[in-house]
Amino acid sequence: MLGVLIKKQLNEIFRAYFIDRRTGKARSSASTIALFIFYAFILLFVSGSFAMIAYAICPVFYDEGISWLYFAFFTTIAVVFGTFASVFNSYSGLYLSKDNDLLLSMPIPVGIIMASRLFGVYIMGLLYSSVIMLPTIVIYFIVAPITFSAVLGCLLHWFFVSLFVLILSCALGYVVARISVKLKNKSYITVIVSIVALAAYMALVYSFNGVIEGLIENAAVYGEAVLNSFYPAYIIGSVSVGDYISMLIEGGVVLALFALTFFIIARSFIKVVTATGNVSAAKKAVSPQKTRGVFGALFQKELSRFLGSATYMLNSGLGALMTVILGFVLIFYGPTLSTLLSENLGDPSLVFILAIAAICVTASTVDTVVPSVSLEGKTLWQIKCLPIKAETVLLAKFSLQFVIAAVPALFASVCAIIALGADIVQAVFLIVVPIVFIVLNDLFGLILALKMPNLNWTSEIVPIKQGLNVGIALFGGWIFSVAIFAPYFLLGSVLGFAVYLAIVSAILIIISVLLFAYLKKRGGAILSEL
Repeated sequence: MLGVLIKKQLNEIFRAYFIDRRTGKARSSASTIALFIFYAFILLFVSGSFAMIAYAICPVFYDEGISWLYFAFFTTIAVVFGTFASVFNSYSGLYLSKDNDLLLSMPIPVGIIMASRLFGVYIMGLLYSSVIMLPTIVIYFIVAPITFSAVLGCLLHWFFVSLFVLILSCALGYVVARISVKLKNKSYITVIVSIVALAAYMALVYSFNGVIEGLIENAAVYGEAVLNSFYPAYIIGSVSVGDYISMLIEGGVVLALFALTFFIIARSFIKVVTATGNVSAAKKAVSPQKTRGVFGALFQKELSRFLGSATYMLNSGLGALMTVILGFVLIFYGPTLSTLLSENLGDPSLVFILAIAAICVTASTVDTVVPSVSLEGKTLWQIKCLPIKAETVLLAKFSLQFVIAAVPALFASVCAIIALGADIVQAVFLIVVPIVFIVLNDLFGLILALKMPNLNWTSEIVPIKQGLNVGIALFGGWIFSVAIFAPYFLLGSVLGFAVYLAIVSAILIIISVLLFAYLKKRGGAILSEL
């Protein structure tokens, strides 16, 4: 029975390689092989990148006699990478799998079900941690002599790392699952964790080169500091070097933690997987509900769909967060950038052009309106049957993207005004041009949504992320942003800041009026014909 459940678990993990989510049908053999090759290439690329880093560090650490620090450093990276890459597999595959109720209703011991789930989590953790550990070990044996104790230590350490990743994944997955069943909107968990992971990744990339250079230049100093302040790191690193005492210590600790994890999961497994989140049965007083007009109801519907889908929020709304971050960047680095541009190019107005262009670029990545028509899917007939004007439906879709993009853009513009010390004319253009650009981008996206809909999807990721209209809107926004601001480098000295942006604003307004006129005349008819 355990073998059957493990096979089922593996089929679920790798289902996307064999089943096309867009159609729900089996992929062709060529498509499946191509997908495996593609993802294998990505993993090899990541692994090769870390192999290059390891090759730069390992000889220095080996010559200094601190190879244990080399393994401790890459072990930390492997544990972090493996844990965060597999935590959602633990969250969904172990605790909140859709077939939990079905399996629990069968005469299958709970321990067997739980073991099969743990095996699935372990496989993913092993895969991701091995992307780091495998090149770490290979590079070490290129630099250092191959001995029995070192080979044994590396193999044992590789296993202990994968087991420790499983422990952390289960612990974090348990926390996420417990929080998730208490929330009405579980997509918030996905969005928050994804944003935190993205921020951590960006911070790591920003500082990684400096860390590597510091390790190479001051290897001995860091080794002594770590040894004196955190001795367990020495134990962890010494396992792969071939120290038998360290093997026993690390193995005993990891196996004890795994046994404790298994015990805790076994005691709480039934409670977590059967939790519904309906924790309150208290009677609530009946209160009158506010009524909404037709537009308000449609706007609320669009907003609820956006907030109810982590996929929708992360792919179509992340640009709003990037625009807010841009505002803070302008606050901290705007004055310095303004001084540099003024000194080197002799045009203090150029920094305002660049600030406006940056706001437009980040705001253009908000694209809720493009997939909004496709997301109606096979329920589009419901809107068409209601006594609602098609123009009102389109206005609601337009308004959602406008609000999500314009509010952060206004914040970024205010930050730019404060940081750059803009005068009244510069301040007006910093606010007006991004808003007009957002209106134009929104109208263009709405036309793409009507002209290139996909109403026959099986997974919402298809219209949100994989649609041709989404790609055109995204890259079109970037290209148009460059196209309207790049000429300033040639014409700015002739026309001046105010005249150039007045012309840009006029062009944006004229195009927006034309697009609005087209949508007013044909938009409702196109929607009705879908």
